[in-house]
Amino acid sequence: MEILAGYHSLIIHFPIAFFFLYAFFELTALINKTEKFDISIQIILSLAVFTAVISVFTGNQAMQYFIKLNPNADGSVLGLIDEHEKYATFTVFYFLILLIIRSFLFFKKKLKRFCRLSLTLAAVIGLYLIYETGIHGGELVFKYGVGTEIFR
Repeated sequence: MEILAGYHSLIIHFPIAFFFLYAFFELTALINKTEKFDISIQIILSLAVFTAVISVFTGNQAMQYFIKLNPNADGSVLGLIDEHEKYATFTVFYFLILLIIRSFLFFKKKLKRFCRLSLTLAAVIGLYLIYETGIHGGELVFKYGVGTEIFR
């Protein structure tokens, strides 16, 4: 599975883009008081969650590969990897729950103003989780060189 580890840095940008696009469309639908984006929003959020699951999977593979190559790695690096993993996993579950709730409301045709406001707020909170995950991931790469040729 080491081959999957190398794809984490490539794959991770897809869910980030999809989640930001999702939040943008959710906000646009709220502001414009329109339902014409609902199918697009469902598809974008579904793609975001799907690609995020793949990103977490490849990230876990990358972590295992890193530990295999660096059995005596510094504790601060391992702690940062652990923090990054916790944020990433929590973020995926957060958006998965959001997808389930939104799908229920969408298919039951209960996406009223209050629901849209709540979903938009939840999307913005989710973007903060992505930010925190990215800060930790960026620090791993740019401060410690994890995932670069330095550790291969």
